[in-house]
Amino acid sequence: MDYFLTHKLYSPISAIEKMMIARLQLFKQHGQPATFVTRDYNRNVINDIKKFGLDQTTYLNMFDYFQGVDQAGACGQNPGLRV
Repeated sequence: MDYFLTHKLYSPISAIEKMMIARLQLFKQHGQPATFVTRDYNRNVINDIKKFGLDQTTYLNMFDYFQGVDQAGACGQNPGLRV
């Protein structure tokens, strides 16, 4: 598994994040597992990962990971959170 680490995934993204996402898609096309990992908390993460073509298998936020929350679980438990 390869990890692409950055501090944020907010709009607008920088050229570095754009290239990381492109690299992630390239790895995915060749069957190589890879994950985009962010450090900063983002309360709009569901919208952002969809906007940039990521999903639960290719995106991980460290806050969510250490709290034991994934994007699907958060949406399923909180009816006010819209996907």
